[in-house]
Amino acid sequence: MDNKPCFLCNREAEVKKMLTIGIMPSCEVKCPSCGNYTITQSAVDWINAFGVGLSVDDCADIKFKVSCILSEIRLLSKSEYIITDNSSERYGDKACVSVSDLLSYFPKSPLEIIDRALINLSKRIDYPYEVITITDDQKELFYVKHAEGINYILLQLQKHDYIVCENFLELRNEAFVNIETEGWKRIDSLRSRPVGDSQQAFVAMWFDKSTEDIYDKGIKKAIENDNKILAQRVDLVEHNNKICDQVIAEIRRSKYMVADFTGNRGGVYYEAGFAQGIGIPVIWTVHEDDLKGVHFDTNHYNHIKYKTPDELFEKLLNRIRSTIL
Repeated sequence: MDNKPCFLCNREAEVKKMLTIGIMPSCEVKCPSCGNYTITQSAVDWINAFGVGLSVDDCADIKFKVSCILSEIRLLSKSEYIITDNSSERYGDKACVSVSDLLSYFPKSPLEIIDRALINLSKRIDYPYEVITITDDQKELFYVKHAEGINYILLQLQKHDYIVCENFLELRNEAFVNIETEGWKRIDSLRSRPVGDSQQAFVAMWFDKSTEDIYDKGIKKAIENDNKILAQRVDLVEHNNKICDQVIAEIRRSKYMVADFTGNRGGVYYEAGFAQGIGIPVIWTVHEDDLKGVHFDTNHYNHIKYKTPDELFEKLLNRIRSTIL
């Protein structure tokens, strides 16, 4: 491997040129910030927007956001990915993930940035009493581009009594942080929603005889592949509540949602929108015959298109492995 700048964060990294991944020229990268990943030449071209007409600032923003998500993944798991321009295939023991999929997991609001920065801080230590050392080269874990942004996030966390910060980066080259009891309470509340240890994934779809194989041989099989997460569909849950109340309750308990738009049912749009509104990741699927009927409000999302339940299983399993943190 040669020492070269990381394709995403520009830090010095170990880069090894590989001839092909399948039919795609690629490079294997070991970066101290982004972690270990493989990136295809087509993805490099995508993030540099060759021929697309994006500005230099736009390209830099894409790289920054992807780098933030990979830094988060490095903390949350040891998974390695093949980054492509647009692929849901799989090679060996590595899942492919597209640049657009990674971008979709960047925080959607300032409050989400602050919450996820707190979770990232907690992943830096093994015991609650440990001191966390923060330096200005860790900006990706705070989703900011400059040390001033780290200071801002730390200040907001301290104002809410989530942390105690001994000093900020403008005073020295590093800050020292302890997570307080209120911070651990906040982390627990966040983990009990979308990013925690939930043991279920909610399925929103048209439940009809014509879609039984789609659910049984495609969606359910993919979700429950590793026996760690159960597929949850509200029509199979025993309860005494109104059906709409139970739907909301089960979505809140779920780690992520699979929303299948085959049949173009209105309830699926609502349930997917609610899940997104409370920060739960949504994987969008649709039979290729129904793709044209997908409403314009959601047709810009990266739907998994499939012809058969078996094809849905393969593609959905790859998406789950590559994008659900």
